[in-house]
Amino acid sequence: MEITVDNPINKVDSKALDNAYKVILEALNEIVKKNDHPDDEVEYVTDLIKEAYLRRKSNLFIKNYTDDFSHYLKHALHFALNQESTESQIRDYAKLSYYKRKKHLVASDR
Repeated sequence: MEITVDNPINKVDSKALDNAYKVILEALNEIVKKNDHPDDEVEYVTDLIKEAYLRRKSNLFIKNYTDDFSHYLKHALHFALNQESTESQIRDYAKLSYYKRKKHLVASDR
């Protein structure tokens, strides 16, 4: 069983956002080199791009961080409302979820 550290910053969508940010800044630098723009305008646009990037990056971080918790809550409600679930099923799932949160580990069963 392979065990990996679950780091929301290293997710695929976060890496794609990082690459897009780099490409946009490179394109902006090329435009600035070709055309003569005042430094204050370039700095203003760069700040806007950086602000949008950081906002989106933080949203992705929070979303990825809370996905596992919402998954756990969904199953907890399912077990609470489903009378057919056995006590051992509920206990086993709760133990696994607790272990995953406590150690911040995710098994490769995903």
